[in-house]
Amino acid sequence: MRHAPPLPIRVLGALGIVLLYSVLAGCGNTDPIRVGFSGPLEGKYSDLGIHGRYGVQLCVEHINAAGGIGGRQIDLIVRHDGETEADAVAANAELMQENVVAIIGHMTSQQSMAATAALKGTDLPLVSPTTSTHLLSGIRDNFFRVISQSDDWAISLADYAVQQHNVRRVFIVYDTDNRAYTETFSNAYAERFRSHGGEIAATVTIVSSRMAEWDNVLHAIRASGPDSLFMALSARDTASLAQSLYQAGIHLPLYSSPWAYTSDLVSGAGRHIEGLTASISYDPNSQRPEYVRFREQYKQRFGWEPNFAAAYGYEAMQALAAALQKTGGKRQGLMEALTSLGRQNGIISEFEIDPYGDVQRPPLILTIRNGSMTSAQ
Repeated sequence: MRHAPPLPIRVLGALGIVLLYSVLAGCGNTDPIRVGFSGPLEGKYSDLGIHGRYGVQLCVEHINAAGGIGGRQIDLIVRHDGETEADAVAANAELMQENVVAIIGHMTSQQSMAATAALKGTDLPLVSPTTSTHLLSGIRDNFFRVISQSDDWAISLADYAVQQHNVRRVFIVYDTDNRAYTETFSNAYAERFRSHGGEIAATVTIVSSRMAEWDNVLHAIRASGPDSLFMALSARDTASLAQSLYQAGIHLPLYSSPWAYTSDLVSGAGRHIEGLTASISYDPNSQRPEYVRFREQYKQRFGWEPNFAAAYGYEAMQALAAALQKTGGKRQGLMEALTSLGRQNGIISEFEIDPYGDVQRPPLILTIRNGSMTSAQ
């Protein structure tokens, strides 16, 4: 992992961070407030975990530079959440032993499902930047998020594919290693596609952790005769499949869940991924002033363009810090504080965590054009 350059001495003024986190002079507790981060820092999902971590870290550094929470600095403690559900639970157990007041994570739905179940009966909040499965929607538990639930994106993407591209017969492939996300997204896409009179040519699942090649998937695509391909795969697997399609002489319009929309997608597939379309509540070219400042500071700090995981990571920490301000930096009452924050002025957009820990944001259709992710609308 590359080392990040020093942080420039400036903060996101438009976010009102100075007002929110200004030092409250006094003789209270000055011990650091420990916050955990749990995400995939190695392996094929690391593009989510590393950028998510850096987004959280940048927000922490901004908060600390402005005086912290009531004069207390935030200490970010990071753990790799592995590849299995047991790994995620174990990573969080380590963070709990470090006396964190909350955990920001996880970055995939399968890990968040396992972690939420393990935290039942505790008062430790789990604030996810990128978990979007609807299986965690509308439930009062330890799980909170700053990203919309994924069914809304699947519906808008199916609408766009049928209405704008006139596709009528889709082949669906998804990764069961992240079933809580990929299966629900694929099912929502299929249901909406059928509602427009479309047909599902075939649905094939893969287990990416045991995947060596795409021959079986390519054979199934040829045999079923689709006019489009929908994928709910990681960025690296989406890029790999796109390359294999090209090498096999299979040319179809490509549609994807937003899980794949990271820099690893374009760098891994190059021109073979041109024209791929996805739906997400994130615009990498947004001119919102808060996002423009964040994007520039992120590039200066880490040397990379931020992806959606980085931006949502920043907002997850932003929301958690606002809740900690209400509790005086304590874990007690933190879950109640998160659902009573009201509208937050995020860097992507304004957002509000509802009583069930969910948020709603309008979907946006994105496509890859000339090697860059851009709005298709």
